[in-house]
Amino acid sequence: MSKVKYYTERVESCGRDMKTLVKVTRHLMGETTDVVLPSGKSANVRAQYFSDFFVHKVEGIRSDIARTKSRQQTDSVVPEAPFSVEQFSIF
Repeated sequence: MSKVKYYTERVESCGRDMKTLVKVTRHLMGETTDVVLPSGKSANVRAQYFSDFFVHKVEGIRSDIARTKSRQQTDSVVPEAPFSVEQFSIF
């Protein structure tokens, strides 16, 4: 079986399964799935960077939530109309 026929059948066998199709095409293109860590940095430095990144992400999300809640509370405030019995008699 030739390579062309083999890979044609592999691609066709994926059907609508995009995950499998991506794996096959990555293999065809010679891409590796090896994780490469930054060189020249100690494990402690990488761990601190990772921690800082996610701490800032969480702080940003919390800030956005607080800002959204504040906006919703401001938007939902409706000035009170004075209560009058006459308003009900109009029906």
